[in-house]
Amino acid sequence: ELFAQGAANISSGLVGSFPVAGSVSRTALNMNAGAKTRMSSMFLGIISILVMLFFTPYLYHLTYASLAAIIMVA
Repeated sequence: ELFAQGAANISSGLVGSFPVAGSVSRTALNMNAGAKTRMSSMFLGIISILVMLFFTPYLYHLTYASLAAIIMVA
């Protein structure tokens, strides 16, 4: 998992995209939540997509500093 994430970060740096950092934090979140199956990752992915689809207009008005604070606390 970490090797693949490192390769993705190297390739994203070559093409000018954002660094990849989702899978390690999702794995830690699932472990802390007590998830026992991989279905929890599927559920988390679905929830993330729904939030991006329906709550983007509300999140658009947040500043980058407040989004960074949310990510740091999570």
